[in-house]
Order: sequence, then C-alpha cells, then structure tokens
Amino acid sequence: MQSGLLGKALARHIATVHLTNPRDFTTDKHNRVDDEPYGGGVGMLMKPEPIFAAVESLPHLPRREVILLTPRGNRWRSPCCKPWPITMTSWC
Repeated sequence: MQSGLLGKALARHIATVHLTNPRDFTTDKHNRVDDEPYGGGVGMLMKPEPIFAAVESLPHLPRREVILLTPRGNRWRSPCCKPWPITMTSWC
C-alpha cells in the first residue's frame, strides 16, 4: 500500500484504509470464506455472508464509500473513477 496512488494519498494524509478480515465473520469452525459453485463446476466462490458481515462492521465515517466488485459487473476503468468522489449513483 505504499506505492501508487494509494501510497501517495496515504503519505499526504488525505486517505485512510481500514482492513477487515472476512474470516473473522464466518460461522463454521474452519473459518471458510469460500464455497463451491451451485450445481458443481470448477472454481470456488466467495460466501456472501462473511463478506457482507465484514462490510457492515466497517466504521461509519462522515465520508465513506464502499465498492464491492463482482465478476459480472462492468470493468472498472478510468471513466468510472471520475464521478466516484462526487456520487456513486451513476458510475459505468
């Protein structure tokens, strides 16, 4: 996190980062956050329950935006970033 745009923002104290481990919000004894696809198939999926519980546990700050990306969503490109500091209602 010390390189790139995020590193510059952190060095100038204009951004903060809060890290949350989704494994802390699992309910099984093995702290699994992944699951097999419904109906079989290759690959693994992230369980939604620990992810949403982790996001809901984040501190509620005056200016806070949470971005959850999905493989089925639009590709996050430069034009998507332009309206982001103002509003997230109309991104690509």
